[in-house]
Formats: sequence, C-alpha cells, structure tokens
Amino acid sequence: MTFFEKVVESVSDRKHYDAILSYQETHDALTGLAIRGLLLDQMQQIISSVSRHNNQVAVIFVGLDQFGFINKSLGLHIGDHLLKIAAERLRSCLDESCIVARHGGDEFVVVVKHSDKTALSLLLSKMLATIANPILIDDNELIITASIGVSFYPLDGTNTGILLRNAKLAMSYAKELGCNNVQFFAVELSQNINKKFALGVILRHALERGEFFLNYQPQVSLQTGQIMGLEALIRWTHEPKTLLYRDQLFL
Repeated sequence: MTFFEKVVESVSDRKHYDAILSYQETHDALTGLAIRGLLLDQMQQIISSVSRHNNQVAVIFVGLDQFGFINKSLGLHIGDHLLKIAAERLRSCLDESCIVARHGGDEFVVVVKHSDKTALSLLLSKMLATIANPILIDDNELIITASIGVSFYPLDGTNTGILLRNAKLAMSYAKELGCNNVQFFAVELSQNINKKFALGVILRHALERGEFFLNYQPQVSLQTGQIMGLEALIRWTHEPKTLLYRDQLFL
C-alpha cells in the first residue's frame, strides 16, 4: 500500500469514526430514536418550513401508562424491552416526513406536518391501538397503553419549547382522565397548573405559620338523637375558610 493510499484510508476511517460519534451524540442508545437536542433542531426546521406556507404542525407527546410499575415489579430488562418495542411500534405508524424522538424515560415525541384533521385523528387512534397490542416477554403477556397529548403550531405556541410543554400538559391531563386516550392542549390546562402551583406555595407558608387546626364535629342520629360518631375536620384559618381534610370516626 502506497503512502497516498494509507492517507486516504486514514481519512476515510476518521470520517467513519466521526459519523459514529455524531450519531451517538444525537440518538438514544436503547431505541435508536433522536434525543431532545436533535428533536428541537428538527422541529425548528419543520416550523420554519411550514410558516412560509401558513401550514400547521402537530406536536404529539406520548407517555407510556404504568411503565414505572412494570419497571419496578418485573425488572429493568423488561422495561428496556418494552421501550424498544414501543419505539418500533411508533415508527411503524409514521411515514418518513414525520419526526419521532425519545424525550426521556417512558416519553416520546412525534412531530407531524398537519393539514388534514381526519388523517391526524386516524393517526392518533392508530398509535394508541398499535402500542396497546399484547407483548410476549419471557412467557409473560403484557399490555401497555399510552396517554397522548397534542399541541399545534402556531395555535398553541410559536417556539419548540412552548409547543413541547403544552403537548406534555395535555398528555398529563390524559393520564388524569384514566390513561389510554388523547387530549388536545387548551389554555385552561395551563391556567389550572398555575393555580395548583400557587396553592402549593400558599399551603406551605400556611403550614409554617400554623394556620391549620383540627375540629371534631359530632354526627347525630335523626331517629334517636344520640351521637353516632365524630367527623374529624382539618380547617385552614386562611380566608376564605377552607376544609382541607375530612375523616369519620363511628362510635
């Protein structure tokens, strides 16, 4: 081999090595999907593309239901297997124009150029049904479902961070409603989160100031007039007066 051939081979090996490193830095080792950094770059490219034509983008946030319980009860190797299968099933629902990424843990993000509401609804239904197909692992048949939240560019946000946040809020709401369903972002969801956060801060300060007190309220039988039990009430002296906890003690 000549010196020139050795140099060419060395340069080729270096390019191949750099390509591998670049892939590893932008893709999840377990599922092979894009990770958050690459996802944000790809989302920005799509947004820039569709904004010139007044089109929409659907950001779909997918969270696996009860994954933490399965991971703890059956082991991490089962959890990893489920994540790989979920990633493969998501990819099988999409064409090459869509983006699919692992956002972290048991959460995935799909980005779709959206123009047809009917087609989008069919895609979301297909994603739920495909993920929920039974999985056989180590002679165990498992069924794992998903909760999905959706936000739209530019209706629900004009930058990647806000769109992801709003889609995740909608996904969390889907979980609250019982999982295995799709919810679309609405301004009310963000307002409710802000109210819960504000209430949490107020309650923490109220606990520090000793604003909670315990009352026992008798429960009386209407037939005999006898006291049948006691109701334990934790009240908050903050205005307006609030009942925080109720329990019953029967005699």
